[in-house]
Amino acid sequence: MGEVGFRATNHAHPLCPRTTPEPLPPGEAGPLKTSLALLLNDIFFYIFVAMGKVLINIDWVPSNFAAATADGDIPCVATGRTLEEVEKNIVDALNFHVNGLKEDGEPVPDCLRGEWEPEFRLTTRAQLKYTDNYITRKALSKETGIAEQQLSHYANGLRHPRPQMQDRITAGIVSICRRLALVL
Repeated sequence: MGEVGFRATNHAHPLCPRTTPEPLPPGEAGPLKTSLALLLNDIFFYIFVAMGKVLINIDWVPSNFAAATADGDIPCVATGRTLEEVEKNIVDALNFHVNGLKEDGEPVPDCLRGEWEPEFRLTTRAQLKYTDNYITRKALSKETGIAEQQLSHYANGLRHPRPQMQDRITAGIVSICRRLALVL
């Protein structure tokens, strides 16, 4: 089988405001690895941009979870006593916002046109508060190597973890969950 190559064209895909790949003529085919990389890049772009993923950050505030869109141009926020409640409330708020924009004849942000899907990201504080019901700080401390007191400071907002610490905490929670799943 011969190698297949792609090059960008000036023809925009109807869903995406950028160029799309076009097969190269057989004599100009580039390395298969390059063409696969371009194709995978386009698939990623169509799935995660054109399909309307909306990034939503969830944090823990004194007694509730709070959610807001990561895009500052979309002024929607919501709260809830549980993670499930805040996720539902922010989706409802976004739908209400889109309907209001349409009724007022205002432009709807690109990521909210047509079908869209929320992508939730919890802050370290929200992760720690959510897992408090299931994982002890002592267990998480043992798994991550981060002192219990330091984890408490992160959970209560007294300190903000560096990105490396956030990654360790997330990895620790995932590791504990995987171990617990083994006993089921």
